[in-house]
Amino acid sequence: MLSLIQVATMGYIIGYNPLVHWTWIRRIQQTWLLALAKGFLAGLAGLWIVGTPVAVALCGLAALSGAATERSGRRTSAFPVGLGAVIVLFPAGAVAATLIFLGLRSSRHPRLEAALGAIGVVPPLAIATRKADIVVLFSLAWIVFVTAKYALARPLKRKRVFQLVLVCCMVISAGTFYYLNRYVYHGFGLQVDLIRRGSADFRVVALTFDDGPTPGITSAILDILKAKEVTATFFVVGRQVEMYPDLARRIVQEGHAIGNHTYSHKNLLGLSLAGVIEEIDRAERAIFEATGVQPRYFRPPRGLYGPAVLDLMERRGYTLVLWSRSSRDWAEVSAHDVATNIVKGCRPGDILLFHDGGDLFRSTGGSRRNTVLALPIVIDRLQAQGFRFVTIREMLILKGLVTDY
Repeated sequence: MLSLIQVATMGYIIGYNPLVHWTWIRRIQQTWLLALAKGFLAGLAGLWIVGTPVAVALCGLAALSGAATERSGRRTSAFPVGLGAVIVLFPAGAVAATLIFLGLRSSRHPRLEAALGAIGVVPPLAIATRKADIVVLFSLAWIVFVTAKYALARPLKRKRVFQLVLVCCMVISAGTFYYLNRYVYHGFGLQVDLIRRGSADFRVVALTFDDGPTPGITSAILDILKAKEVTATFFVVGRQVEMYPDLARRIVQEGHAIGNHTYSHKNLLGLSLAGVIEEIDRAERAIFEATGVQPRYFRPPRGLYGPAVLDLMERRGYTLVLWSRSSRDWAEVSAHDVATNIVKGCRPGDILLFHDGGDLFRSTGGSRRNTVLALPIVIDRLQAQGFRFVTIREMLILKGLVTDY
């Protein structure tokens, strides 16, 4: 995650603008154009250091924070700084936001209302044009930032109330994030009904890929695996299989294992039992029709499951498979970080998590370019350490949980 830390630091420095004490800079800083340039440069920095939408959004938000903490007494408006980052993220949304800003600038609270109005347009526009969810997340963070800045400028009594609410929300959010992270990556209790890793007695690891198949990404990954003579397991989304059956067939034809990752990548914890059954059955039918293979391995979206899912897995003859090491490519970190997250500390029996599709929330969109770039590095480094790559079924055979092919 070093690259994202670098991105955030760079964005904050750009937003803070330590040169504000230079006379000519202080004069320029009064213009809306310089504030826009701050956000734009921050976005470009994220694009240059990591090269993904997540990095652009993070750098832009860091620039907002930097602009808010300037000590020159001539602070930059939050709206144009955010707009500068949106230009890099989503040019069409930036145009819409600019038009709203110009239309509302004569209102009683032009900066606040312009920002709120712009953010009311950018997310729907991003969804309508099938942009990555990171655009929507950036917009929501932007609206929170502007609202917080506006509220903290109110009289002291209201300011204290708002600060208390803000702190409570932050504590609750942090606690929720920690619980979910602990639950997904480590779980609780004995967990005898699922698989997180294989046997440590053999120097083998299993490559797994979620959310595909995706044109351009899955095919590039398959090309790498074929060139390296390595097998892997693909947990595919049924809807993607229906759209790209040739890719699903190629996965099987080239000797890789294929697993069920639901039909539409819905969060199973929020579904009824009937909804869970439909997600699993529709994906199973799509996989069988495309490949002729009946999947026996299942991975729930985001690793979230409940007792009903475990019970259903047993009744349907599925093995629920999670992972022991994540590349964290879902956060769209750099290729270097993707490789480091896997290779550093890798142990025999590890099940390695990558993604060949999806973005932060969906099974489509997002950037998996860095996953493709990192994969040859991961394979070469682990092979140099004496590791051999196996499918999930081979991993279970070595663990003694399956007796034949």
